[in-house]
Amino acid sequence: MEFKKHLKIFNIIGTINLSTIDKEFVRTMVKKGVTMLRLNGAFLKQETLKAEIARVREWVGDDVSFLLDLPGYKLRLTHLKDEVQAQANIPFDLPSDYFNYPEFMDIVSEGTGVRVNDGLDKFTVIKRNSGTLSCLSDKDMKLKRGKGVHLDSISFRPEMHSLSKQDRDLIEIAKTGGIDFLGLSFVYHVQDIKYVEGLIGNATMKCLPKIEAKESLKNLHEIMSYCKLVLVDRGDLSAEVGIENIWEVSRMIISCSRLLGAHTIFATQFLAHMVDKPIPSISEIDSMYDLMRAGIGGIQLSEETGIGQFPFEAIDYITRIAQKASSYKTNI
Repeated sequence: MEFKKHLKIFNIIGTINLSTIDKEFVRTMVKKGVTMLRLNGAFLKQETLKAEIARVREWVGDDVSFLLDLPGYKLRLTHLKDEVQAQANIPFDLPSDYFNYPEFMDIVSEGTGVRVNDGLDKFTVIKRNSGTLSCLSDKDMKLKRGKGVHLDSISFRPEMHSLSKQDRDLIEIAKTGGIDFLGLSFVYHVQDIKYVEGLIGNATMKCLPKIEAKESLKNLHEIMSYCKLVLVDRGDLSAEVGIENIWEVSRMIISCSRLLGAHTIFATQFLAHMVDKPIPSISEIDSMYDLMRAGIGGIQLSEETGIGQFPFEAIDYITRIAQKASSYKTNI
């Protein structure tokens, strides 16, 4: 699959909120170095999407690519009415109607570990009742509406392929809506990519598979051999493999990409400190610089540009660190 005409030496993906952006905002993002604008399909209004994309495309022309990130079959606390405050070592209940796919309860059992909040928090199922999971955590935590849910050692997918009905509806809109890339969530194997390519047909969009599941890692060589551009979502991936393992897994992915000549873009929490502060933390700069020297081909900003208070400053820091990192050679 050919991507050269879309890619720069180092890519910066900036997430945009179609309901809040204006012409000056988007043009400034592009001027400061954003090479791809990301639309999060989980929060888009399908009835106005095509017109909104056309509006933004008119502002920036062909200077930037557009990425439509499909939600996929991500298990979420979609219907949580109020925030759940779980207290350490005190059981709490989660009814099935809190979740977007309540049927997942059929595959969990007592002792199943569940990770939330990008892998930062974990609780255990202590009892499965009819339509309710009784759970226990060893520390205080908050469960918020819309957050992703990951099951330890268990893979959940309602269908054989990776697309939900919402995904298929978004693909139909994107085929004639000015989208350059489709972000494919929770790709397990090459067949998932080929299935979407079949739906795309003769449209000019390219698939951008996301490495964010345990199964993605099992078939990483196959996926990267077929598709030379992938996106690594460190948030979902850390929840899948355990946050303590994300450093090792990230380096394994980078090594595989260099071996196969693939292009990797990494996402999640690169400049989370800058969502509400004008400068990054020292650890964020150090981590970003380390990954750039290791050979990643781009960074995706999510909350930093989608809802953050300092989006332009965040972009500036990435471009400056990328320039510094490119001036050094590394054997990592």
